[in-house]
Amino acid sequence: MAVELDAVGVSRSIIIGAGGTGHRVLLETRKRLVDKYGSLDRIPIVQFLQLDTVPLQEDVRYPKEVNLTPNEYVFMEVQNIWKYRRNLSRHPHLEPWVPETILTSNVEQGAGQVRARGRFAFTENYPSIRGRLFGAMNRVTSDAAYREATNSGVRVGSGVISVYIVSSLLGGTGSGIFLDLAYAARNELRQAAGANSIDTIGMLILPPAGGELVEIFSANAFAALLELNYFNDNATEFFAQYQPGMPELRDPDDPFSFCYLMDSRNEQGEAIGENKLIEMLGHYLFLDLTHEFARHKKQNRDNHKAWLGRDEYDCPTKYLSFGLSALAFPKDQILHVCANRLAKELVSGWMDPAQPMDERDIEAEAAHRIAAANYDRDHVLSGLALEGHQQHGKGAADAIGEIARKTEEMARRSLNEGAIRALETMIQQDLPAWTSAGDEADPDVMRRRNLGTFPEEIRRGLVRRLEHAKQWLIDLVPELVNDPRYRHEGCRRVLAVIERLASTYRDDLLRESAAHKAQCDALVKDLAAKLNQARGEIRKVMVPGAGASAGRKAEKLRAEAREKAEAAVAALCRVAATLAQTRVQAFVCDCALRFYRDLLTHLSALNREVGRYEERVGELRERFRAEEVRFLESVPAVNGEVLYSGREEDAAEAIEHYFEQVGPEALQELDGRVQAELGIARMGLYGYFMAEAATSLDAVASTLLRHTASAFRERLEAVEVLDLFFARYPDERAAESQIERLNRLSAPFVNAKAGGVGGFRDRPEQRQRNVGIPNADEPRTPAERRFKAMATKAASIIDERSWVPVASRSEALFLQERAGFPLRLMEDALQRCQSHYEHIQRVRKEPIHSRLDIPHWGSLNPPPPDLKAEAWELFLLAVAAGAVAGTSREVITQRGTERRWTYEVEYADDQGVRHRAELIRDLPALETLAFDGRDYPNGVTQLLLRLCDRDGLTELARRVRQSLDNLVKQEGAGVVRERLLVFVNQRIPERGEFSDHARAVISRYLKELGTAEPADGQPSQASPSPGEVRGPAPAPEPFQRLDALLASGLIDGGDYAGKLKEMVAAGTAAPEECLARLAGLRDQGHLSAADYELYRAALAGSAAVPAAEDPMVARLKRLKAMHDEGLITDAEFQAKKREILLSL
Repeated sequence: MAVELDAVGVSRSIIIGAGGTGHRVLLETRKRLVDKYGSLDRIPIVQFLQLDTVPLQEDVRYPKEVNLTPNEYVFMEVQNIWKYRRNLSRHPHLEPWVPETILTSNVEQGAGQVRARGRFAFTENYPSIRGRLFGAMNRVTSDAAYREATNSGVRVGSGVISVYIVSSLLGGTGSGIFLDLAYAARNELRQAAGANSIDTIGMLILPPAGGELVEIFSANAFAALLELNYFNDNATEFFAQYQPGMPELRDPDDPFSFCYLMDSRNEQGEAIGENKLIEMLGHYLFLDLTHEFARHKKQNRDNHKAWLGRDEYDCPTKYLSFGLSALAFPKDQILHVCANRLAKELVSGWMDPAQPMDERDIEAEAAHRIAAANYDRDHVLSGLALEGHQQHGKGAADAIGEIARKTEEMARRSLNEGAIRALETMIQQDLPAWTSAGDEADPDVMRRRNLGTFPEEIRRGLVRRLEHAKQWLIDLVPELVNDPRYRHEGCRRVLAVIERLASTYRDDLLRESAAHKAQCDALVKDLAAKLNQARGEIRKVMVPGAGASAGRKAEKLRAEAREKAEAAVAALCRVAATLAQTRVQAFVCDCALRFYRDLLTHLSALNREVGRYEERVGELRERFRAEEVRFLESVPAVNGEVLYSGREEDAAEAIEHYFEQVGPEALQELDGRVQAELGIARMGLYGYFMAEAATSLDAVASTLLRHTASAFRERLEAVEVLDLFFARYPDERAAESQIERLNRLSAPFVNAKAGGVGGFRDRPEQRQRNVGIPNADEPRTPAERRFKAMATKAASIIDERSWVPVASRSEALFLQERAGFPLRLMEDALQRCQSHYEHIQRVRKEPIHSRLDIPHWGSLNPPPPDLKAEAWELFLLAVAAGAVAGTSREVITQRGTERRWTYEVEYADDQGVRHRAELIRDLPALETLAFDGRDYPNGVTQLLLRLCDRDGLTELARRVRQSLDNLVKQEGAGVVRERLLVFVNQRIPERGEFSDHARAVISRYLKELGTAEPADGQPSQASPSPGEVRGPAPAPEPFQRLDALLASGLIDGGDYAGKLKEMVAAGTAAPEECLARLAGLRDQGHLSAADYELYRAALAGSAAVPAAEDPMVARLKRLKAMHDEGLITDAEFQAKKREILLSL
């Protein structure tokens, strides 16, 4: 998590990783950018893209914000592989180069170390890759990205857009696709880049020199280097078709503007592991994007361009390497650790009580608060029991007593049926109207209906109390959380005690409610009995008396009966009143029970809310803790030395010293500033973090870190790594020794011979060195002056321009770059790789190369240029003379429709068996070829690889020579001479690089031809004078008419050849001229090779025989030569021979 933002210029760039190693380098680069700028969102002008054949997975070694998002990742999976395996011919863009041996399983868990599988996956996922490339370039070049970057304080660099392609050459995915990716990225992105130019920069990792090599890894790397070297040759052209119907991508340029090869051992023998190498690449890319070094590195590359060409042996010298070492004070690491630790302590202060609280204090506080709110059991019961008193001027007991007393008085006065009805009315109507608890079987008092007056008032009181209690708890929680004495921990403990008390009250009320219900049940039975008794006693009173003598007795009996009736009525009314009061008490108890149940529900919900608060704030604290640990354990990835202080102490000890410089007062003042900015001072901690519209934790964390970092930044910025260096190494000799070591560590990490080899000189100008320290141009401090003097001596720096002033005082950088060396300088280092490559080719069924449509990849040590020139001149002469047949086809490329030529030679082997061998496929028209100052043109590498090697001309070249010589013997030097003259004087343009070259080559050959022995029976031809090989001359009139008819499509090649035969037979055209015209029809694709031979034989038969030649001998010899070469069958030979003999 970043805590600062420099306004260093950032270059518009796209960084593309291929395969697993490329992914790691991307993450290392992103980590440094995130550490510096806080978020990649602040630098949208830098985009990342990863291509791989495994699904995207988070790398736990890096923070979440460093890991790639799905939009930055292309999973190049290929499903349903069977449809390709069964019907490869239905995929014309794949059939020429995809071997069936790789179509064994779906591509979904890597390429299996098979480079062709990686390229196959790239091809089949090309639409997605193309879309992501366009998306990245559009984002990098958009005005919105520029605004976002500048608004974040980032100065956007101008100039070329850099497209970095990072890959290892050892595996199957990256090694299989890096070349296609380079060409596709450049060609597809040119249009999206608009007016901006593009540099493609390759960073390719080689097998470790001198280490243990896995055979397939080293074989893959060697094959990849052969392919890279092949396309770096100006004589080659890259071609590919990625989707059916899509124009072919054809590009004669190099794959990369700059191609860096990196090994784990440098020229000085200093070795680093794979992880260190990946970290160094990430550091280098980071410096390329954002550092003061970037400008000087780009200047280095401009200087390197002069050496990126070819050596005297015509080997590409398109390769670079570098070494980067540093002396670093890990300012960013210390700042991150201290800022996160301080932020963690601030948040801990928001969570933990200022002083630990005893459990008894918590219990007393909870009891006090619940009593103060009148929510203890006694207050709740008494409060509910008093509900309705104010509204009705009396309580439930008063109302019940009044009803019972009035009913009793009335019944005692009458003691008749009316009294009985009054008692029944009291029981069934009067008392229930005031005291009915509704359906007592329903435990939920809120659902009960037909409540009496007082229960209804009690229930209303319950609702009010519940609302009040809920709000009381809602207010209590933030009050406790915001109180430094309690915080959320104390709040949870207080709520726990309240919950425990409420649970106790609930349990007590449950028992009381059960007792009330049991009492009511008993009273109901007693009331029924008392009602029956009262009815009986009243009715006894109602029985009439008998006679006067019996009057006194009857009176006495009536008085006794009346007394019993009155007692029964009184007893009934007492029981009825007791039952009514008990029912009211039971209802009050049930309401209190409902109160505490709801209170417990609210407490549970609040505990969850407090838990969410704790989780939210705890997440913030844990984030800072995790970041602190991560940065503490993340030793800066520096190839060199890291100095935390001038003493011998580890990182934790040194960082603790820096952290202790912030005291309690500063921490309190910082806390106040943070809370004021965030709004916590106004809303309180609980209100702020629980608000629905609360700011995201990312924004809170960013604010916290901005403030906490400010407490350390000034002190850390003042620390100079050079001061720490000399404090650690006060001895002059020890200091010089460390500087020498840093210089050695910065040597280019490639195992290529220093010095020179045959055809190549390793010049000092091909190496660039930069050393960056503060005020490098004019050192200001004693440490700066002392370090510059020592480094000048230790690193042998003689050019003052090697010194680079850097703004940061926390690092000294050593960079060495080497440019313009050929791969053959690595021949010794790659010897084992070549051995593995050759072995894998023999034993593995899958191909080692990424494609099959290029049969010859050459070698790291190719034939010398003079041998290549000899092979090319042989081919040119054979084409011009007609000894090599050419056919053409139209090819649709991204540049439009082009005509390409394929040339073949036909020959008989030593046993007389006829063969046809392809020399080169899809060669552009000869007159369009460029030479770049060499004696052979661009685009003919495949031809040269077939015709020559390091040991000389190949067997196939010998066959081409034999075919040319046979042609001279069969047709005569004069015929061949005329054909060559027609070629240079009529078929090729008058001016042009190829035309000048072809005239020179053919002139030399014609001189040789003039001194050669003549064909059988033919006189020797004089050598042509220089004037004979000239620019194009007008064609004779008959030929002009035929050419016009052919061009307009009114005749075809066969018609043209038939007319030539007639002209020779009529004597209106020279046979040599017609034969040359016939060869032209073949070369231009108007005649097949077979038709050409038939017409050539016919023309030879129709030609007039020179007077000096014996007709029978000459014709029979030519006929026999055609038969020997297999041009005619035995039957044709015998028939023609009889015809010749008869004519003579």
